Amino acid sequence: MDKEKRIRILQQISTIVGTCWVFLGLIAGILFPMIWMAPLLFSSWALFASIGHNSWANSYLMIDYNDPRVYLTLYVVEATIFLLGFVIFILGLSYLVKGRYHKEILVTQGPYRFIRHPQNLGILLMILPFALYIPPFLSFSYHTDPGIRLGEIVSWILMVGLLGISSLIEEAVLIKKIGDMYLEYRARTGLFLPKIGKKTKKRKFCLWKSVLLILAIYIVIVALIFGLQRLLLELGLVYWSRTF
Repeated sequence: MDKEKRIRILQQISTIVGTCWVFLGLIAGILFPMIWMAPLLFSSWALFASIGHNSWANSYLMIDYNDPRVYLTLYVVEATIFLLGFVIFILGLSYLVKGRYHKEILVTQGPYRFIRHPQNLGILLMILPFALYIPPFLSFSYHTDPGIRLGEIVSWILMVGLLGISSLIEEAVLIKKIGDMYLEYRARTGLFLPKIGKKTKKRKFCLWKSVLLILAIYIVIVALIFGLQRLLLELGLVYWSRTF
């Protein structure tokens, strides 16, 4: 490798390191939700544990971890979801940092062409596998996870709602700062999932109505899961456990 090529590589490395350093606060701000999400994932289900017969939130969809066809399939699914979330998170973060580096008013490239908060979607996908099932060999010595706990699914859905509310608050700030440009961008993209069908019309954004809608959807989902648990319990497909 000649001297000129080595200098060029060192310049590229220094540019990348310098860019990361400049936007360290931005990166930390995106990564911060992962700190409080992990404890929430394994604790917020307890809020619902005393509601209903036999503590429905502590019911498990049992996993036969003696049958490799069962648990290995689930591990592959969980690993795929985690890797997909990681890729989306890194892509979103890289395009966001690149946009800030070039002083773009609004980042609309990469995954931002389709969704407005790819980094939050990535975080949710990376955390989802931990809500599904923790294999016995990764569990604590006093805890063996017998399956998928319904309460942890409810906890993950709560995180979806909280991140959704956090994203909407961020959007309210951007609308106030950018105005019609962001409203037009918002009309053609989805929050966490791409919009399907024709582009919607630009309309006025009301934060409190959107937050109430998210809370209402969450309450309905919790009620549906409660009803589903009762049905599955009668069918013998869900079992109650005191495992914590």
